[in-house]
Amino acid sequence: MLGIYEQVLSILKTYPNVSTVLDIPAGSGLFTSILFENKYKVYAADILPEKMSFEKVKCVFADMNKRLPFEDNFFDAVVCLAGIEHVENPMFTLSEFFRILSPKGIFILDIPNINSLYSRVKFLLTGGFFLFDPFWLSEHNHISVLPPYLLNSYLEKNKFQEIRIYRASLKSYYIWLHPLITCFFSFLSRILHKKFPLLFLNYEQSIKFNNQKNVMWSDGLIFVAKKPY
Repeated sequence: MLGIYEQVLSILKTYPNVSTVLDIPAGSGLFTSILFENKYKVYAADILPEKMSFEKVKCVFADMNKRLPFEDNFFDAVVCLAGIEHVENPMFTLSEFFRILSPKGIFILDIPNINSLYSRVKFLLTGGFFLFDPFWLSEHNHISVLPPYLLNSYLEKNKFQEIRIYRASLKSYYIWLHPLITCFFSFLSRILHKKFPLLFLNYEQSIKFNNQKNVMWSDGLIFVAKKPY
């Protein structure tokens, strides 16, 4: 998991005007400590603040299913890692993140990628998506299944702009298969398009989105978006 922290930190460093950062859910405080050590003015929040082990930053109680305990337009950046899949209403939670971000503020979150090729095959064989089977529901409270295309749409509906998607963990040893798999899906799509033209008219954008290299081969995705001025 340390790899994704380093990746998110490197993304944050590309925005030199970012100073005040919220880490939510903060968990044990590992990423909070990384932000602190990198001279950010970091705030931490979690539904179980007593689990925070990093003592240099106070962790406040925050339930991401409810209004967050922060003022409007307060943070330069909000980072939500391993969080959005735990909430009951992602649209509401995203609206709260938008509210507490300052104009031109940066929002970063990650999601398990249920549209990876691995997850698609897993669903075909077992009826359960990657990280959204009964074990992850009961033991880790993964309750909100968010396909990348849907999350992208949610961000747009909440008025976020300049949305970018990064791979969190790429199956590099499968990358050589991407051209072959893409050709196969393109060939299959052309055949099915002739037989079911209305179906493909409705889903053409999502099919194109889900066949991107990062989406197809990565177990997790990092979304970066900006609140407009």
